[in-house]
Amino acid sequence: MKLFNVSTTASLTGVHAQTLRHYEKIGLVVPKRTLGGVRRYSQFDIDKVHAIRTLSEQGINLEGIRIILQQQEEISILKRQILVDRGDGVFTSGEAGVSFEKFHKLTLREKLRFYRKQRQQSRTQEHQIPERKMLQIEY
Repeated sequence: MKLFNVSTTASLTGVHAQTLRHYEKIGLVVPKRTLGGVRRYSQFDIDKVHAIRTLSEQGINLEGIRIILQQQEEISILKRQILVDRGDGVFTSGEAGVSFEKFHKLTLREKLRFYRKQRQQSRTQEHQIPERKMLQIEY
């Protein structure tokens, strides 16, 4: 995966570098960081900045954009969950299935979220305490 620095990302997106920093500050875009703290933007981040810019040009404020992007992410997660619940495809992880073609297109962050959710569900099921009935004692 190719990563870009702030100035390259600014020129690719047509957004000032300070604007990118502001987007990061308010949580719209979260670039990766090197050990030295240098920002590195992925193609996903660049696409997100393009979406932010498009929405902004349509007159939507940054809070509205944040809500729109959050809802788009939730919709995407729900769509993937539907695939998992249906067991659509040949690739399986645990009891749920996701088609290999669709799974390999997910970003690493989405795959990690998928695996963590599966792991959390299996841990929850393993550690469930069976319901115990209260022993009634009569005196």
